[in-house]
Amino acid sequence: MSLANFMPAILIEKIGMNEAGAALSVTCFWVAMSFGRIFAGVIAEKIHYHVYVLYSCAATLLLLLLFPFTSHVWSAFAVILLLGLFMSGIFSIALVFASKMLQGREESTPSILIASGGVGGALLPLIMGWSLDHLKVNQTAWLLALFSVGMVILSFVVFQIQRKQRLQNH
Repeated sequence: MSLANFMPAILIEKIGMNEAGAALSVTCFWVAMSFGRIFAGVIAEKIHYHVYVLYSCAATLLLLLLFPFTSHVWSAFAVILLLGLFMSGIFSIALVFASKMLQGREESTPSILIASGGVGGALLPLIMGWSLDHLKVNQTAWLLALFSVGMVILSFVVFQIQRKQRLQNH
């Protein structure tokens, strides 16, 4: 959410975009996010939930690493659209994946994940706002990439746990 909420401010400062164009970036992000959610469940079922989450987090990291290098409106919007697509199913598929992985805890797992998302949804925007006030805009963009490193590490750990469970069951 920090990405979508602060994207107009980042684009105005980074590229010199006007306010209307910067606001349009949020719309583009959410359109791509909504479009991606249409297919997220089907794709995740075909390639397995743990693979979907890992690849989505890795693609998000790569795009956020690319974002500080965008210097034109078209390249920024291309990255924003791709971010919307690749981030579209991360939370919902991770929720389904965690519920399947932690069988017998289906009632508490969604509550814990949603509460964690709420805490992150409060802390990350606070950090992002502070960084935009005190750092350069590209440093804030790198901070977003750093947060996504955490997602990739966490998804990789869960990927390995799921892989070991599958090997033990076969």
